[in-house]
Amino acid sequence: MKKMTLWMAAVLFAAWAMADVRLDPVFTSNMMLQQGAPIAFFGTAPAEKDVTATFGDETVTVKSDAQGKWRAVFAPKKAGKETFAFFAKEGNNTIQLVNIIIGDVWLCAGQSNMEMPVGKTFRRGWSAQDCEKEVAAANYPEIRYADQARRVSLNELQKNASYQFGSGWVVCSPKVADRFSATAYFFARQLHKDLDIPIGLINTTWSGTRIEPWISKQGYEAAKLEGDLAQIAKNADIDAAKKKELSANADAQYKKALADWEAKVAAAPEAEKANLQKQKPRRSTPINENAQFHCNLYNGMVEPWTTLPIKGVIWYQGCSNAGNPHYYPLHKALIADWRAKWNNPTMPFLIVQLASFGGPEDWQNAPCEDAAYALTRDIQAKVASEDPNVGLACAIDIGEHRNIHPANKQEVGRRLALEAERIAYGKNILSRGPMLDKTAVEGNAIRVFYKNAPNGLKTTDGQPPRCFAIAGADKKFVWANAKIDGLTVVVSSPDVANPMYVRYAYAAYRGDCNLQNAEGLAAYPFRSDAFDYANVK
Repeated sequence: MKKMTLWMAAVLFAAWAMADVRLDPVFTSNMMLQQGAPIAFFGTAPAEKDVTATFGDETVTVKSDAQGKWRAVFAPKKAGKETFAFFAKEGNNTIQLVNIIIGDVWLCAGQSNMEMPVGKTFRRGWSAQDCEKEVAAANYPEIRYADQARRVSLNELQKNASYQFGSGWVVCSPKVADRFSATAYFFARQLHKDLDIPIGLINTTWSGTRIEPWISKQGYEAAKLEGDLAQIAKNADIDAAKKKELSANADAQYKKALADWEAKVAAAPEAEKANLQKQKPRRSTPINENAQFHCNLYNGMVEPWTTLPIKGVIWYQGCSNAGNPHYYPLHKALIADWRAKWNNPTMPFLIVQLASFGGPEDWQNAPCEDAAYALTRDIQAKVASEDPNVGLACAIDIGEHRNIHPANKQEVGRRLALEAERIAYGKNILSRGPMLDKTAVEGNAIRVFYKNAPNGLKTTDGQPPRCFAIAGADKKFVWANAKIDGLTVVVSSPDVANPMYVRYAYAAYRGDCNLQNAEGLAAYPFRSDAFDYANVK
């Protein structure tokens, strides 16, 4: 009898839940809608019932389908300071949203350098420089922010957005700005100031994640990445029951390992206890909970937002894929995939190139050797060079040797905004620092010709350019001398009599990158001995 009562209660609750007209969770008060795109509100209601929706001065009536789904479409609007309310009514049930604004919405995605917040008090590695002052001054009611909660989903597309903080979209103010992605906030602030339009941010980030989980299965299929598809196929038959079993097994194994460890610690001599503390077991992560597995974060965190039109994407990721040439086809697949999901084949996609980080302790005197981060930066530059709607914000000069999360996110956001203004807004501006155009061997030297330096080159400290390296046919690179000559840089070394190749800042970390254009934008790292990505699978 008790089981029957519980079953009936569940049925009645489900019926009650469907009795109200409801909105998809991407819609909340304080949200921003993309200017210039048809405005569509959608949700659920009782099946085959009229839903009357009002947005601004427009009212439409639509009928929910047999599954209770409804969709009301309104005319596009231009960006502006005016705010709007939305109402939806079915029978005696009404829902209302307020303080909706029209502007440009950007999806902000990636790993920890995009996730890193502005911060309330400065904490090296997890807050922006001058964060206290930045938060206190963050009175920007026309910047809106939606923070998607972390969520893994194996083999299942999640359709409902969920929020990391707040009950939905929030208005930028000193009360909440400390929780905003620092990179995203400074990007939005710069655009808002320069363009005088509202800017919306959707934050979908997870620290330490590789690029693989951010691509959908359809994205892998379209890119024909067979190795990745084979990995996905191995787990394609894991259903809800199997997921529950995998999680339960992980819990049981951890419980046993923890009990064994605790017993070992209790029986150990006092002198050994401290060392045993370092051996405390961790719970294993089954594939259905794994934030690193293919598609799991696209399914859980990106898919819900593909229902909203956006202006473009800013992307800060790559550390967790550093040094792997396969990052090249993966990155191209990600961009194509998200453009397909938003049905916008030229959607602006702006990348932050990895900052200087890591490498030898004595980097000033370390030999010139290949580094994983250097290859990843080269891949990012290659991807950007192949598509006029892919931007690349250089960060080589603002890295910190032993801090993977550099604090100067203000400059990262500014450089991203410059790329956005050129690519997404059509402004005729110089948005990049010097980039390799071509090289020419001149006796025992190599002359480097640059793009994006129409008004000349300079260094930040008035000293000769540093971080250049050259090599002969053996490709054994040595750090070299360099000098600015007009719109070019001439590089040479007494150790290389017949140079053939030249590189700039091609290392994990160089704290002395000083070359820039006359406008003060940093030169991008490069290698003239081009890596062949054409056959990377």
